[in-house]
Amino acid sequence: MTDQAVRPYLRTPTVSPDGDQIAFVSRGDIWLADSAGGRAERLTEHSASHWHPRFAPDGSALAFTSRRQGTGDVYILPLDDGQLQQITFHEGYAAVEDWASDGQAIYCSSYRERIGSALYVVSTAATTPVPLYAEPHEQLRYLSAAPDGQTLAFVNMRDSWWRRGPNPYAPSEIWLGPTRPDPTQLRKLIGSGSANGNPALAAPYAGRNCWPLWAADGQGLYFVSDRDGVENLWFQPLDGGAPHQITTFRDGRLLFPAIARQSGLIVFERTGQLWRVQPGAEPEPIALRLGRDRKYAMKHTVEWSRSFSELALAPDGKKLGLCGARRDLRRFRR
Repeated sequence: MTDQAVRPYLRTPTVSPDGDQIAFVSRGDIWLADSAGGRAERLTEHSASHWHPRFAPDGSALAFTSRRQGTGDVYILPLDDGQLQQITFHEGYAAVEDWASDGQAIYCSSYRERIGSALYVVSTAATTPVPLYAEPHEQLRYLSAAPDGQTLAFVNMRDSWWRRGPNPYAPSEIWLGPTRPDPTQLRKLIGSGSANGNPALAAPYAGRNCWPLWAADGQGLYFVSDRDGVENLWFQPLDGGAPHQITTFRDGRLLFPAIARQSGLIVFERTGQLWRVQPGAEPEPIALRLGRDRKYAMKHTVEWSRSFSELALAPDGKKLGLCGARRDLRRFRR
């Protein structure tokens, strides 16, 4: 068996404020490792799936989304062996986006109103989420809070499906708005349409503009764009200068980047693996080792004694297919 066949699929990384540790998702669980690579430690071990880990501003905890109690709620896991805390309780899926700069609240996106994905903020004390920004039937996602805690950057996806190159009918755009919601103060920083006096839009691009990340000094945003034909990292200064390219990949997809609040190290997902790049240096893959044991048995026995219907025998004569009242399809060996 080749290394490619057994290589784990690593997704949605986050990086600690000092850049020393990363957390990521693999096999439905959240893992922790040094950002330089090495052995990874499994932090969650639950039958439910987990997504979107995000380090607290002081690095002491992780926020993430899990289906432990429904379609997807927000949880906080202290890294000092503290108790897991659930802070949202709703049937609408809530994706963790970022922490507030003071560590007292978490920003999330959710479909709880069922008319698109809107942005919310919820206290770490598990109070009712407060709406921030919404646009009916559109997808507001991938929020990033500025270091000073005064401004939010987020993406209007419009179309959750991605295709390479310009997409004038459903481009993704990066917007800025105050943390105290005020729709009159929203402004489009990166995207399509007329510049309208915004120097950052002097050469607008109607395609992929996604995952804004604030620079440590708050003077610009890193983001992912496919304006050169492939998804790469770019940097947009807030003083109106032209965006410039950070990575120069010619194939593959660069997804779900995250930045260390203090050191500026950026980690991201590419071709199912994790990479790291310090702006000004060349990107490099992170070599990680995960334990091979699984938390599920690959085979299990089901006892089912009634409500069978529509029996079918497999061509090899060794298996039966049975439908039941619950519209389940079960397979049994003779």
